[in-house]
Amino acid sequence: MPSKTDVKFPGFVSTDEIEEVLFTEADLRARVLEMGAEISKAYGPLDKPLIVICTLKGAATFFADLVRALYVSTRQPSTHISHSRLIST
Repeated sequence: MPSKTDVKFPGFVSTDEIEEVLFTEADLRARVLEMGAEISKAYGPLDKPLIVICTLKGAATFFADLVRALYVSTRQPSTHISHSRLIST
């Protein structure tokens, strides 16, 4: 497990507020790349575009990193990215 000295925290975070560090940024980045490779392998070449949807509020940055890690080839001429925000009441 990494120690607090292994991690660079943003200026607004005091190390006194942190009890323990579970993962470093490098750990998370490596795992996202692994997940992207796993998803890409599972889907392989597609006849239709791969549709991915992020449903968790606050997960947009993680989701963007994951989508960038995908290597799924399609027979479609181009990639189209659409964004929608759904709000529940």
